[in-house]
Amino acid sequence: MPQFIDYSQYAAYQQCPWKWYERYVRGLELPPYDGRSNSSRTIGSLFHEGIAAYYRTGTPDISQSVIDAHNAAPEAVVTARLCLERWLREYATEAAFVTTHIEEPIRADLPTFAGSIPILAKIDTYGEVPPDTYIYSGDSLNERLYLQPGYWIIEHKTKSAEQRRDIYSKSWQTNKQADFQILALQYHLQAPVQGLIVNVVEKPRNSPPRRKCKGCGTYCDYSSYLPDSASPGKYCCPLCGHTQSLTPLGVAVNYSPETYRLIVTRAPEVLRASISSIDQVFDRMCILEDRGWPSPWISPTYSSCVHPFYGPCDYFEPHSVNVSATEGNPFVVNPNPLQYCTLLPEES
Repeated sequence: MPQFIDYSQYAAYQQCPWKWYERYVRGLELPPYDGRSNSSRTIGSLFHEGIAAYYRTGTPDISQSVIDAHNAAPEAVVTARLCLERWLREYATEAAFVTTHIEEPIRADLPTFAGSIPILAKIDTYGEVPPDTYIYSGDSLNERLYLQPGYWIIEHKTKSAEQRRDIYSKSWQTNKQADFQILALQYHLQAPVQGLIVNVVEKPRNSPPRRKCKGCGTYCDYSSYLPDSASPGKYCCPLCGHTQSLTPLGVAVNYSPETYRLIVTRAPEVLRASISSIDQVFDRMCILEDRGWPSPWISPTYSSCVHPFYGPCDYFEPHSVNVSATEGNPFVVNPNPLQYCTLLPEES
């Protein structure tokens, strides 16, 4: 029986049950990328680490140890710090209501018809809003937003400037992640939760900086060059291995990331439907974990295994011939595939 169900597992199972089984039961995954990362996930992680440091110490610092832990490229650090500075100006000093910062996932028992289900949700902060509270939206067409009194979840997000705001907003309005967050906090506090306030900071609209290799003459992303352990201050070309110095990155100037807010709410009937859906998925996860591969009652969902932008699912090739993924090239075993949620609050 799974330890719990969170949004990541729920989404993986809904996309394809075997994807959930390979990743979260068997722990099979692709090996991590060796080069320094300038991905959206890395930038977002640094951004949230800076916010966590602000709540702990009053200083929004992204320490070198955090940068090293995420193997972050220099341009990722620059972007994260720019976004963090703007977040500090726009959101950190608000006195509309007191927020409680959470650095561990919230665990709660979700009541169902047949008993209860352990669910888990990551939440940045939450607070209790007093009556007659308005906040600025950052949208010139609707500058002030009214908040119903009660508990609200506050999320802090970085967003690509290339992604349209209306599409980003719609994704939050329909995303089951918000349902998990509201339900987990609601049953954790044993009090109604009104919804989410999503504080968005848009990242710079620019292309990753590149450098030319003096060995093979190819231009590669700055972050793909690896430090040469034998020659401090020099870097290896990811294609030919040539070692050279790189012109340092300049600091972005005259750029101030844009900010705005989204309000995400859920009607009681929507939350009830979500509880039913989570219950069904958790029950099927239990059966699949018990029976294992192969199970004739579940087939790979090929139609959802190839993303129009990201391409095929990691497990698409073996599953397309009805074979389970195995350890070895290209998969490695993660002994604790749920390590992203291992820090649980003490049970009350």
